Amino acid sequence: MTIEALKKQLQEKNLASLYYMAGDEQYLLDHYYKQFKECCSDILPEFNLIEIDGKKIDYDYLADACTSYPVMAEKKLVTVADLETGAFKGTNEKKFSAALADIAPGVTVLIWEHAREKSKSNAIESAVKKLGGEIVRADRPKPEALIPWVRKIVAKENGMIDDRTSAYLIEVTGGSMLRLSNELHKLLSFVQGGEIDRALIDKMVAPEEDSSWFAISNAIAEHDFDLLMQALQTLYRQNVDETVIAGMFYRAYIDLWRGEIALREGHSSAELASVCGISPYAAARIMRTAERMQEGEALDGLRRCLELDEKIKTSGLNKKDLIYTFAASLLAFQMKDHE
Repeated sequence: MTIEALKKQLQEKNLASLYYMAGDEQYLLDHYYKQFKECCSDILPEFNLIEIDGKKIDYDYLADACTSYPVMAEKKLVTVADLETGAFKGTNEKKFSAALADIAPGVTVLIWEHAREKSKSNAIESAVKKLGGEIVRADRPKPEALIPWVRKIVAKENGMIDDRTSAYLIEVTGGSMLRLSNELHKLLSFVQGGEIDRALIDKMVAPEEDSSWFAISNAIAEHDFDLLMQALQTLYRQNVDETVIAGMFYRAYIDLWRGEIALREGHSSAELASVCGISPYAAARIMRTAERMQEGEALDGLRRCLELDEKIKTSGLNKKDLIYTFAASLLAFQMKDHE
């Protein structure tokens, strides 16, 4: 099901009985979760809104919630947030399907995940499909699709921004709708009905490092020199300092090394997230990227990062040249008996 189809159902208050909603855009997940609640549980929410923590799920309780009718209202919403995929095996999968097998008229059940990436082996999504439920992907839109959205937010506050500046702001924030929304409201408060220009963005908006870090780590793992050059060009367009760029390389290799160790020792992404204090989404991404690395490549990259840091701080050479030379030297690992 597309987001547009879901919007129509919510506007018409004509919902299906079961949905699975996941994706990597937190803004959309939160927005449509709120829309579900407004649509289904505006009357007596203390009875007609049941929110269940998927990490502590009781399937008997879920079954009771699904089979009981709305109280003095036409609709009722039952939500399950962040059901653990790792624990969704064997008898638990059967209990889950049994609990959702007989949803009462007027009841809508929403299973939703915070920022889960696409996965072909998602057992929860598969189970929902077997039950005839709707699958909704709340993924981050492409940058060009965000320009009209930015324009709409700015116009609503009587501000002004041209499309070229909008595209730059989208790039600086990594295309995250959640961060874009926050930064736009900050900028609009500052201009008070005036124009948002690039100079103001450079002054008030810090570049999004997470998206740049992922672009770098992905290019390294894919051994894609062109992709790595594109990531560097993006950072330089955003006027990011060379010491910060070097730090991104170091962070990328540290995470890839952690992912490599986790894979070698048979740990899950959830365990990596717990040990490293990062989100499950980031941990899963790190492990998938690390799978494409050659043995020893991460440690070799860390050594090179330390050498780069020392050269930037002490050599007196052009820092930008050092960064690009470093990027080119990464290919040397593949050429040294590691093909």
